[in-house]
Amino acid sequence: MLRVNLDDPTPLVERSIEEQCAKIGRVKSVKLHLIGNSPFAVIEMATEAESDDVRARFAGSTFGVAALVHLEHEETPTPERSD
Repeated sequence: MLRVNLDDPTPLVERSIEEQCAKIGRVKSVKLHLIGNSPFAVIEMATEAESDDVRARFAGSTFGVAALVHLEHEETPTPERSD
């Protein structure tokens, strides 16, 4: 399961996923599916081996040559104000 702030706008959620997966290899695409109580992303990496590594790292499933990974909401800490 991949932890992201699901309250963020879609482009920020996609970027967060890309940044986490880029530690494994080159990200080709991220497709979000935020409908219902089981949000997930289909993540395609540059190689099938990298997609397998993403699948294994985030306990996902194989979806063709991509990894299907469920998403879990994680609050992003808000910066403290100094007045």
